[in-house]
Amino acid sequence: MTAEAHAESCPKKILIVDDNPSIRALLSCILQRKGFLVYVASEGKEAVDFLKNHADSIDLALVDVNMPDMDGPQTLATCRAINPRLACCFITGGSQDYDDRDLMEFGVRCIFKKPITSLPDFLEKIQGMTNKIAE
Repeated sequence: MTAEAHAESCPKKILIVDDNPSIRALLSCILQRKGFLVYVASEGKEAVDFLKNHADSIDLALVDVNMPDMDGPQTLATCRAINPRLACCFITGGSQDYDDRDLMEFGVRCIFKKPITSLPDFLEKIQGMTNKIAE
C-alpha cells in the first residue's frame, strides 16, 4: 500500500474544543458515526496540552470562540505555535468580541454557527475540508 493510499484509508482525526459538554458529546457522536476519529478538549489549555503530544496527528480542529480560560482565537494562536499548519474551524453562538470578518482573519476554513441546524450540511463541509487537507 502506498503512503497516499494508506493516508486515504485512515480515519481523519478531529479535535473538538468546547467548554459545553453537550456540544462536545453531540459533535463527537455525529463525527464518529461518520468514521472520524474524534478527540475532545473542554478548554483551550487542555487542547494545547493535547497538541503538545499529538501535534501532527490532528487533521482539523473545531474550536469554540467563547470559552472561559482562553477564547477560540487565543487557543488557535497557541495551538498554531505548536503546529503552524493546523486546519481549524470556529464554532460560535455569537461573540461580543469578534464578528465573522474578525474570526476569518485568523485563517480558519469555516465558521459554524450554534446551534448547528443542518447536520447534513455540517458533515458535508467537514468531509470536504478533511478531504482537501489530505490532498
